[in-house]
Amino acid sequence: TVPGGQGFHGKLSHQGNSCYAVDFLVPEGTAIYPTRKGKVVRVVEKFKEGGLDKKEFINKANRILILHQDQTIGRYFHFQYNKISVEEGDFVDRETILGFSGNTGYSTKPHLHFEVGIPEDGKIFKSLEFYFSDSKGRKFTTKPKRTYHVDY
Repeated sequence: TVPGGQGFHGKLSHQGNSCYAVDFLVPEGTAIYPTRKGKVVRVVEKFKEGGLDKKEFINKANRILILHQDQTIGRYFHFQYNKISVEEGDFVDRETILGFSGNTGYSTKPHLHFEVGIPEDGKIFKSLEFYFSDSKGRKFTTKPKRTYHVDY
């Protein structure tokens, strides 16, 4: 099981263009898998530090962006330094290990930040409302202090 952190419209950082983002509170070094298949279009894994100074750390999260068949982009943030397993141009599916969770960038503790969105005006990312499905097909999103069973 995985505890949920911030959900949609979270007070710390899930605002504005990233208002439809979710966090999973996973220990550092947890293997991260994609939610859907797609093509890796961006990998950043050069950062070693994280913290709550927004000005210093906001753009220093190691991350992976995956382009999906419907032209949305899945964004995964806060990977450990030098622990991303994929490269730009790779095609991934639900069984591909993307890398390992960390605490880089603007972050309170190790976790995975995830959002789905589209580029707006070719520059700005705009998150879109999305939901996960449980084993019975029921839709849900994460909520703080609840736990979730994750299948990959």
